[in-house]
Amino acid sequence: MAYMKGDPLTGLTDVFPLPYSIGAGFGFTDLYDFALNAPGNIRFLYKSDYPWTTTELGAISFRYIIIPGGTSGGRLLNPRKMTYEEVCKLYGIPE
Repeated sequence: MAYMKGDPLTGLTDVFPLPYSIGAGFGFTDLYDFALNAPGNIRFLYKSDYPWTTTELGAISFRYIIIPGGTSGGRLLNPRKMTYEEVCKLYGIPE
Protein backbone atom coordinates (compact mmCIF):
# COMPACT_ATOMS: atom_id res chain seq x y z
CA MET A 1 0.00 0.00 0.00
CA ALA A 2 1.28 3.50 -0.77
CA TYR A 3 0.37 6.93 0.52
CA MET A 4 1.20 10.59 0.00
CA LYS A 5 1.42 13.15 2.79
CA GLY A 6 0.99 16.85 2.21
CA ASP A 7 -0.70 19.18 -0.25
CA PRO A 8 1.17 22.14 -1.81
CA LEU A 9 -2.11 23.96 -2.50
CA THR A 10 -3.49 23.96 1.04
CA GLY A 11 -0.41 23.24 3.11
CA LEU A 12 -2.29 20.45 4.89
CA THR A 13 -0.28 17.48 6.09
CA ASP A 14 -3.05 14.89 5.76
CA VAL A 15 -2.19 11.42 4.47
CA PHE A 16 -3.97 10.17 1.34
CA PRO A 17 -3.97 6.63 -0.07
CA LEU A 18 -2.68 6.21 -3.61
CA PRO A 19 -3.94 6.43 -6.25
CA TYR A 20 -5.15 9.93 -5.41
CA SER A 21 -6.49 12.72 -7.60
CA ILE A 22 -7.51 16.27 -6.84
CA GLY A 23 -8.73 19.28 -8.76
CA ALA A 24 -11.45 17.77 -10.95
CA GLY A 25 -14.09 20.45 -11.38
CA PHE A 26 -11.64 23.26 -10.58
CA GLY A 27 -9.99 23.51 -14.00
CA PHE A 28 -7.08 21.17 -13.32
CA THR A 29 -6.38 17.59 -12.36
CA ASP A 30 -3.43 16.30 -10.35
CA LEU A 31 -2.93 12.54 -10.28
CA TYR A 32 -0.64 10.73 -7.85
CA ASP A 33 0.00 6.99 -8.06
CA PHE A 34 2.69 4.36 -7.68
CA ALA A 35 4.02 1.41 -9.63
CA LEU A 36 6.02 -1.63 -8.62
CA ASN A 37 8.75 -1.75 -11.27
CA ALA A 38 10.80 -4.67 -9.99
CA PRO A 39 11.35 -6.43 -6.68
CA GLY A 40 12.44 -3.77 -4.20
CA ASN A 41 11.66 -0.90 -6.58
CA ILE A 42 8.66 1.41 -6.10
CA ARG A 43 8.14 4.37 -8.41
CA PHE A 44 5.88 7.22 -7.33
CA LEU A 45 4.09 8.90 -10.22
CA TYR A 46 2.75 12.44 -10.65
CA LYS A 47 0.78 13.84 -13.58
CA SER A 48 -0.87 17.25 -13.78
CA ASP A 49 -2.54 19.63 -16.20
CA TYR A 50 -0.58 22.44 -14.46
CA PRO A 51 2.44 20.82 -12.76
CA TRP A 52 3.85 22.04 -9.48
CA THR A 53 7.44 23.28 -9.34
CA THR A 54 10.11 21.12 -7.75
CA THR A 55 10.00 23.37 -4.67
CA GLU A 56 6.22 23.01 -4.33
CA LEU A 57 6.42 19.24 -4.76
CA GLY A 58 8.92 19.22 -1.90
CA ALA A 59 5.93 19.69 0.44
CA ILE A 60 4.78 16.15 -0.42
CA SER A 61 6.27 12.99 1.04
CA PHE A 62 5.47 9.47 -0.03
CA ARG A 63 5.15 6.44 2.20
CA TYR A 64 4.58 2.76 1.62
CA ILE A 65 3.67 -0.21 3.75
CA ILE A 66 4.49 -3.76 2.75
CA ILE A 67 2.49 -6.41 4.58
CA PRO A 68 3.85 -9.91 4.00
CA GLY A 69 1.25 -12.45 2.87
CA GLY A 70 1.67 -14.60 5.97
CA THR A 71 1.02 -11.74 8.42
CA SER A 72 -1.70 -12.55 10.94
CA GLY A 73 -4.91 -10.59 10.35
CA GLY A 74 -3.72 -9.27 7.00
CA ARG A 75 -6.68 -10.65 5.07
CA LEU A 76 -9.34 -10.59 7.78
CA LEU A 77 -9.05 -6.89 8.57
CA ASN A 78 -8.53 -5.70 4.97
CA PRO A 79 -5.96 -2.94 5.57
CA ARG A 80 -6.76 -1.42 2.16
CA LYS A 81 -10.03 -0.13 3.64
CA MET A 82 -8.29 1.38 6.66
CA THR A 83 -6.71 4.83 7.03
CA TYR A 84 -2.94 5.17 7.13
CA GLU A 85 -3.12 5.87 10.85
CA GLU A 86 -5.22 2.74 11.48
CA VAL A 87 -2.80 0.54 9.51
CA CYS A 88 0.17 1.98 11.44
CA LYS A 89 -1.55 1.30 14.75
CA LEU A 90 -2.59 -2.23 13.74
CA TYR A 91 0.94 -3.28 12.73
CA GLY A 92 2.86 -1.17 15.30
CA ILE A 93 4.40 1.11 12.65
CA PRO A 94 5.61 4.50 13.98
CA GLU A 95 3.97 7.36 12.09
